[in-house]
Amino acid sequence: MSVLSPVAAAPTAEPQPLPRPERLLIVEDDGFSQQLIELYLRRAGFHDLTSAGDGRVALDLAKAERFDLVLLDLNLPRVSGVEVLRRLKRDGLLIDTPVIVISSMTNMDEIVQCLDLGAEGYLPKPFNVRLLDERVSACLEMRRLKRLAVDQIDQRQTDTRAVKALHGLLHADPATLDPQLSGATASIFIHPAAHVGGDISLLHRHADGTVWAALGTVGASGSAAALTAAYALLHLRTLIERGDAGPAAALTALNQRLSQGAEGWDCPPVALSLLALTPRRGPFASPVPVP
Repeated sequence: MSVLSPVAAAPTAEPQPLPRPERLLIVEDDGFSQQLIELYLRRAGFHDLTSAGDGRVALDLAKAERFDLVLLDLNLPRVSGVEVLRRLKRDGLLIDTPVIVISSMTNMDEIVQCLDLGAEGYLPKPFNVRLLDERVSACLEMRRLKRLAVDQIDQRQTDTRAVKALHGLLHADPATLDPQLSGATASIFIHPAAHVGGDISLLHRHADGTVWAALGTVGASGSAAALTAAYALLHLRTLIERGDAGPAAALTALNQRLSQGAEGWDCPPVALSLLALTPRRGPFASPVPVP
């Protein structure tokens, strides 16, 4: 009779954390504490770690390289942690780089001083590994959100400048829009709004003497509205330059063109009124189409 021995279950490997791309600077003069911090951070997925054993080396590293976060001990030789933070802030090297102060609770006055200088938080000694991971991750996430907000503001400003430049190309210079029609004058004033929009305005004198005027808006907001307005205005100019149709026919043709869209793009609703004025026949207005 054979006896089957139970097979020992293989130990389950712990899931490895996803690698973190951020660069961290660890400023700690105690060798054992420095190695312990590096060990904990590597276990959390951080591998791009740089260490400094005193304040002078930390200053030189911060001036020569860029870091995403600094772990700063206060009790440092040569230059104290408080002075390191003060100089880095003064020189503008930590504009968007969070600093976490590492110190015992007996240095509370210095901790408060560092917080006043712009440190994001502190870790008490002896520190807890979970607290270390939590503080570092929270500071990096806050930094990411701040950068995202700044990028969004920059993008909106870029979009606004682009739209204003686009309107400048599409709209004629107001100084040239004075046709002098039998004692009547026509002019247009364009004042771009603070936010990107989709207003349409046109004043154009055809070669036969007819003056065309258009005023409208796009039922959308943001860059999509501005691009739609430019798209509609370009096609409207083309129809007017051809000079083979009145306002009603031109709007009908424009309505059909906008309704087709382009490569899966659906044009937002456009409300537009168009008028053609001739010195001999007087005003002629047309309906308002909405694609």
